[in-house]
Amino acid sequence: MSVDQNKKVEQEIEKLIELINYHNWRYYVLQDPEISDEEYDALLNRLKKLEKETGIIKSYSPTQRITNVISTEFKKGNHLFPVLSLEAVYDKKKLEEYIKSVLRNLKQSELGLLCELKFDGVSLSVIYKRNDGIFIFDKALTRGDGLIGEDVSLNAKTIKTIPLSIDLGNDNDTEGDIEFIQVNGEVVLYKNDLQRINEERKKEGVPEFSNTRNAASGSLRQLDPSVTAKRNLKFFAYSIRFFDREGKEVRIRKKLSELFELMKSLRFIVSPFFKTCKIEQDVDALQEYYENAFEMKDSLEFDIDGVVFKVDDLEFQDRLGSTLKNYKWAIAYKFHTSIAITKVIDVVFEVGRTGVITPVALLEPVEIEGAVIKNATLHNFDYIKSKDIRIGDYVEVRRAGKVIPEIVKVIKELRGDVREIEEPKFCPSCKAELIKDGPFLICPNKQCFEKIIAKIVHWFSKDAMDVDISDGIVSKLVKNRIVKDVVDMYDLRPSDFAVVGNLGKKSASKLYNSIQESRNRSFDRILYGLGIPMVGLRNSKSLAQKFKNIDNLMNASFAELVSVEGIGNEVANSIIQFFKDEENRKLIERLKRVMNNI
Repeated sequence: MSVDQNKKVEQEIEKLIELINYHNWRYYVLQDPEISDEEYDALLNRLKKLEKETGIIKSYSPTQRITNVISTEFKKGNHLFPVLSLEAVYDKKKLEEYIKSVLRNLKQSELGLLCELKFDGVSLSVIYKRNDGIFIFDKALTRGDGLIGEDVSLNAKTIKTIPLSIDLGNDNDTEGDIEFIQVNGEVVLYKNDLQRINEERKKEGVPEFSNTRNAASGSLRQLDPSVTAKRNLKFFAYSIRFFDREGKEVRIRKKLSELFELMKSLRFIVSPFFKTCKIEQDVDALQEYYENAFEMKDSLEFDIDGVVFKVDDLEFQDRLGSTLKNYKWAIAYKFHTSIAITKVIDVVFEVGRTGVITPVALLEPVEIEGAVIKNATLHNFDYIKSKDIRIGDYVEVRRAGKVIPEIVKVIKELRGDVREIEEPKFCPSCKAELIKDGPFLICPNKQCFEKIIAKIVHWFSKDAMDVDISDGIVSKLVKNRIVKDVVDMYDLRPSDFAVVGNLGKKSASKLYNSIQESRNRSFDRILYGLGIPMVGLRNSKSLAQKFKNIDNLMNASFAELVSVEGIGNEVANSIIQFFKDEENRKLIERLKRVMNNI
């Protein structure tokens, strides 16, 4: 990396630190976040990535400490045991790496783990003090910086799922003199309570909470405990520790799972669906737990954003210890983030089957939901202008519908050297002069190679002919003038695919047979494959059911078309215009020769 490049990266790191600290202030002090948790994670992940790649780590970076600003509105209190955060992974491979490292460090061949849901709420530690043989609620602290938190005792006492006293019974006579108990857990708000609270806030003319986590945080930090009491918060316990008068930990169980059972007996709510499992190198059991949690998350009364795996043996936990920020004996396996931050390197222009020119952003590769994203659609120039996207910008990217990457917004605070995206005047494929149609640029040349390629690719797509043929093979067939439309594809021989696609005899024959078998596709698939503008899968099925064959559809009147469910005036006009085109009618006549259900 050159000196100039190094300087630019360092400048970006400084800007990210400043931006993240700003959002920490908005979230923790003002309780008024401007961005979602996903957007915040994307900023932090970008900073972590740059620090890892360059080794440039500022001592004041948010990655170097647990970021949490303590409000002066509440007194401060000391945790008896540090309340640290958890390292997070987002895929099975990273989880396997973590498990292998734990096994290696412990010199064990197998490991017992406790699996639990990861609540999307607010961390809280509740401290009890011995009093005449039982333990009385003493104080409740937010996580704070992990060592010192905010004292929210009055508010926590209004949460009915937090016992105000604990009787250990026979466990009270254990070795050592237990003086204090610290119970760690998560304060959450149920989804139906959020709906109720927001309806009330809407009537009062105050801003609604964006999610259950923000509502739980705001409720726990109310200056008036009576307001907290009305919010119906819940406390789920996931850890309990015991201490003598000097603050030395007293161990009364050997396993975390045993402590879970103890907490249940002490009338705490613990994570539902928690379980223990023994694993060796593979993590299939953990992956299954994760996938089950992901499937059930929408049906739960509360929000979760992943699962947590903890080493069950408390002695092993002691041996693994912690860093300044994270416990080494636990890992959070979070649900995939759908947002990441990356840089727009350049913009290219693609030609669609209807001739529409689509600008596509070339991006610095970034991983989202396990996929490496290298480009994102920019739709059209109205979209570019509305979001003020420029080459060189840092942007938020998401996978729309978990499939198509798109740019959500520009991070203007990180904007440096950028240049505007200029509208092309000529088709990038055939060099024909483009025409303007509203927000779209269109290539009018019917013989444009890229338009022909796109039409053939669409015809053989999964929802149409369902033939597995690569775009590259189609491109070579068109550009070498072997085919000029979809009908020509049915006249090719296996040897044609072998030569053009550089395929073996078996693969070429398989592709040939797949294309020949597609002659029997149903009429609705044929309609979809034709690519009539505004006619998608649902409309194709409705039209096929109504008109039965292509001749009936071609001769249908406007009134007959709009009588079909889902077909409005605009779609009906699009269908009529498609069949008026002489080139389309010639193609359909040729298709009658090769398709059996047209």
